[in-house]
Amino acid sequence: MDGAEEFLAPFGLTRMKHDCADCGTDTTPYDGGWEYYMVHNAIWSRAGMKDGFLCIGCLEARIGRKLEPNDFANVYGSDLELPWHSVRLKSRLTGVEPRTTNPCTA
Repeated sequence: MDGAEEFLAPFGLTRMKHDCADCGTDTTPYDGGWEYYMVHNAIWSRAGMKDGFLCIGCLEARIGRKLEPNDFANVYGSDLELPWHSVRLKSRLTGVEPRTTNPCTA
């Protein structure tokens, strides 16, 4: 039992957990960095998925390319304002790669 499960147990609640079907990574970890999103049906079908979850990396591996902003369905999970998105998901939603160097020292 992890910290989230211990906290929720007295209330009779369980933690939402969605493991990637390919690599097993929890796409909704308790400490943030979620990769909980929805892409258009054509993308999901191209990946060979009917239901379940895939992390961004495994979905991209299945479709053979990096996701682009227009691949995502306009639904709550794809909202740019959600604070718990992973850096990788945010970069795919916006089409902007995250900085890899500190601009103060570059």
